Amino acid sequence: MSNYFDEVNDSEDKRYTDRVKVGAWKIAKDHGADFITQNWVVKMSGRKMTFVKKHWNMDFSEMHANFNGGRPDQLSQESKNIAISATGKRKRSLNSVASEIMEKRSKKVSKWTIRRFYKKQGIKPLSIIKKPVLTNNNKENRLWFCDFLREWKEDHFLHVAASDEFFIYCTRKSNSKTVLHLSPQS
Repeated sequence: MSNYFDEVNDSEDKRYTDRVKVGAWKIAKDHGADFITQNWVVKMSGRKMTFVKKHWNMDFSEMHANFNGGRPDQLSQESKNIAISATGKRKRSLNSVASEIMEKRSKKVSKWTIRRFYKKQGIKPLSIIKKPVLTNNNKENRLWFCDFLREWKEDHFLHVAASDEFFIYCTRKSNSKTVLHLSPQS
């Protein structure tokens, strides 16, 4: 049971170091360390016998992991062109791009494949593209509005309609001065 748990929580770094250990123990055995056997290596490394046998005669140059740049591309160049032409347009969901590829190329493509392609290219959906809320024009308008409201009394605020961006409220201090607060809504 513990071997299964170790394999489930295994990482490529741990497998690599264990492969190197097995290779080093094999070299030590070849140079006279007679107490080292495959069973001893299994016990010391905590790996299964199949792992040790697989890497026992392996050269150190063969031990590194080679992922060849990750997952292979599943989209052809024509499908990629269709997906790229659909970017930056409204109402173009991943499903609609997949159905467009199906119509034009007769190839079934998952929306997740298109999403991975977009992510690899650095393309973000329109809903994620951030626009700056606080521009210079907005700052000037807000300052003018605060200046305009500086001399108002509490009764005057009964005539103000609240905006969706800010709300205004008054507080009365102990010396009976009214203070205006303009704060963003959360």
